[in-house]
Amino acid sequence: MLKKRLRDIVYLLGMVATASVHASDLCSVVTPADVESIIKDKVVAAQPLKYTNGCRYATTKPGGGVTLNFLNTGGDAKEEFAGQKRLQALSGKTQDIGGLGDEAVFNIVLIVRKGDRVLMVEPQALAETQRREQAMSLARLVLKKQN
Repeated sequence: MLKKRLRDIVYLLGMVATASVHASDLCSVVTPADVESIIKDKVVAAQPLKYTNGCRYATTKPGGGVTLNFLNTGGDAKEEFAGQKRLQALSGKTQDIGGLGDEAVFNIVLIVRKGDRVLMVEPQALAETQRREQAMSLARLVLKKQN
């Protein structure tokens, strides 16, 4: 129940997010083929998220897919990241991820700060270890394509 509540809160926070990359740009920069190569499942749709700078990639698996979203930092990416990390900790132990952006943390979703941007990666319908590894690969891809 707590994990679902946290996921809902994280989703709602993402819904009000804005960033320098437009949602339609993220869907075109990170293509369905890019996502398929990492998650090893067919992407059947790539939809920009309303009111945010993200993209939802739906797959053939029920409940599957991945959401990529740049969060609004309000001019302070470090504070936004710290707030997201505290939010993640509400549902249990967070895992600091080294070597990804300036700082990164994983629990239910992966949050990565690089410079003045904060990226949320939310793979779904996967075991935790697989979800973490795929989220990290997707984050690396997004950050590489956004440089």
